[in-house]
Amino acid sequence: MDMKELHLDVISPQGQLFGCKCQSVQLPGANGLFAILPNHAPLVAALGAGRMKITVASETDIHFDELSGSIEQFGSGLKGRCFQVEGGLVEVGHNKVTVLASQVTGQSEGAA
Repeated sequence: MDMKELHLDVISPQGQLFGCKCQSVQLPGANGLFAILPNHAPLVAALGAGRMKITVASETDIHFDELSGSIEQFGSGLKGRCFQVEGGLVEVGHNKVTVLASQVTGQSEGAA
């Protein structure tokens, strides 16, 4: 795996929702938003309800199966998807991010 990217897996009680390579993940922590970038220190944290933002390089094909998160342009050749997360846990280690979410849903196009 390229040391400048992360591998993200998002899992809910229904099973694995998707996995992808990305440049960053922003998550709603129990005490506020936080971001995970490549080479992040190992971490296990509780998630609250809020927006999960996944940023990928513009040439990356992002496919999220059944979920219809909004596609957004983030500038500097980056794009991504945003989803609503309803609590759970995240584990980070060796450029792998695993989100264990109680529920994940697509977010409308106009969401900030």
